[in-house]
Amino acid sequence: MGSTDVASGYAEVCIRDGKGKAVFQTSVDFYSKVPATGLRWLSPQLPKGKYTLEVRVSEMKPNWTDKTRTQYGSKGHKIEISDVVVPR
Repeated sequence: MGSTDVASGYAEVCIRDGKGKAVFQTSVDFYSKVPATGLRWLSPQLPKGKYTLEVRVSEMKPNWTDKTRTQYGSKGHKIEISDVVVPR
């Protein structure tokens, strides 16, 4: 669970197995013009085992420009995670 807003950016997410090997990696976009809280990402189903979830703020900033060079997009790099749910 997490929040989005105009100051948010991308999170880099990695799941590692018990030996430290990355078994899944992705980027998650937390930017939105409209603030919202809810589910931001759902992991693929993995075999039963012990895993480590790594989440870090990406240096990539979601910005873009139009032909007039007007800049649009995020005002920052923030990611906000309020809960991690592990189904049993």
